[in-house]
Amino acid sequence: MFSVDIEGTVEALPVRQGDIFIWRGQETNDPWKQFGIVVTADCDIAQSKTHNSLSYVPLLPLRHYIEAFWAVQRLKRTIEQRTGDAIALVHRHHAVANASAKRITTEAFHRWIRSTSADEICNGLGISDEKERRKFSEKHYKILKKLIDYFDAPKATSALSVLCDVRFLGNADKPEKVVEQAVDDLTDRLPQDCFLISGIPEHHETKGLVAMLRYVRAMDEDDITSSLAVFRDGTPHALRVCRLTSPFKFALMQQFALLFTRVGLPDSHDEHLEQVVKLVCDEMLSEVTRGLK
Repeated sequence: MFSVDIEGTVEALPVRQGDIFIWRGQETNDPWKQFGIVVTADCDIAQSKTHNSLSYVPLLPLRHYIEAFWAVQRLKRTIEQRTGDAIALVHRHHAVANASAKRITTEAFHRWIRSTSADEICNGLGISDEKERRKFSEKHYKILKKLIDYFDAPKATSALSVLCDVRFLGNADKPEKVVEQAVDDLTDRLPQDCFLISGIPEHHETKGLVAMLRYVRAMDEDDITSSLAVFRDGTPHALRVCRLTSPFKFALMQQFALLFTRVGLPDSHDEHLEQVVKLVCDEMLSEVTRGLK
């Protein structure tokens, strides 16, 4: 039984845009070499304009995307925020002893966390109050130590596991809160270079696939077949298993096209527009305020 965005195909139908295929040996541990979706235009395929070549983008299993992309990006944002908060605290204590003390850099602070205990840092900062020392240890040191350890050796542990631990240490959040955030981000705020597909029903490990639109690749037309018998014979490298339905196929291709036709604008332009908007808002606020007097 196929989902609303996926439909089956028959061998007689030619390969077309939106066709989803599995690679031979897709049981490999490399998630980039398991599934793909054809993005070459139907008319180009039909009129043999591709010189026997098809363009496709990899489909990553959702589990891998969550672990390797979503959770890692969340950890990067968390370590940036937590580091900023902790450095601000350190600077306040340094300023008490020396008003002209320079703000410690992120790199130097992370080295300090790696090599020094929470008690030693508190002693160095002159924090004597037991409540403040405990707060620094629980709300800053332990969380940052876990984050720094992860980024020092990201292959050693699960990013999602670290994220759950950090959220629990920081806010006493249960893992369910992380799941809620993932659902919100992956269904409403997925990056423009990604497109979420429900998955391939016959393959239970594919409960969700993410089309990685930025990673365009090429394959020979002879490398893909719609015949399971031919595939089992060993010649083609890929087997078409289903097709993305409309309007989902067109939505994917629209997103794909927009990704590569966007015009980048300089940061200075954004800053200028922000200043213009602020100036107008300040003027309007001033007018409203005078009217209330």
